Amino acid sequence: MSDFYYRKVDAYNLAKELAKYVYQLLRSFPPEERFALTDQTRRAAISVPANIRVSMTIYGLKKSLEEKSKNQNIINNPR
Repeated sequence: MSDFYYRKVDAYNLAKELAKYVYQLLRSFPPEERFALTDQTRRAAISVPANIRVSMTIYGLKKSLEEKSKNQNIINNPR
């Protein structure tokens, strides 16, 4: 399984596009809002694809370990 399995997940790609859109939108906010509201919004927007990436990486590692374990069992216990 690829190390970049998360890139194939539609939700990850959509969340990444949303984060880019949020960053563009926040540029139009008034200067007095740039530090409080925009900072929090940016962190929220970037956390979605980051969480998907971490989850899918863990999923990929688990699948890879299961596959290796299965292959090891076949090697150790031939029929």
